[in-house]
Amino acid sequence: MGREAGSADPRPVARLRKATPADAAVLPELEQSAGLSFRADRELAWLADAGNLSPERYREIIADGWSWIAEDERGRPVAFAAKIPAMTLTTFRDVPWNAPFYRSMGFALIGPGELDPRLAGLLAKEASMGMPAERRCAMRRTLPT
Repeated sequence: MGREAGSADPRPVARLRKATPADAAVLPELEQSAGLSFRADRELAWLADAGNLSPERYREIIADGWSWIAEDERGRPVAFAAKIPAMTLTTFRDVPWNAPFYRSMGFALIGPGELDPRLAGLLAKEASMGMPAERRCAMRRTLPT
């Protein structure tokens, strides 16, 4: 599930669609696959062992009706987002399978002066948890309506 750990493959995602309850079963594996990619970065390797959400929790999130799945060219889920008309995320600006990959999916960097309080707070919290602030950024992609 997802891209191979450490892959720098920037291929665009084939499509974005609404998540369904059936997707909940594969999302913990997708989350784990994404986390394992961090083993390639010594400073961030600890993220590979962070906990994942359960399928039950993903079903609850999907039931709210604002969840999206990004699929690759074969129809396999490669990303998940929930509850927002525009997807925002925080990521590493210099890790090939992070900001460069998201840029290929239509995300744009949000400049420091454009951060809303929620995203600024999230970046600050991540820094307090040990993530290097100078390597982090926020990005946004407006979703189709």
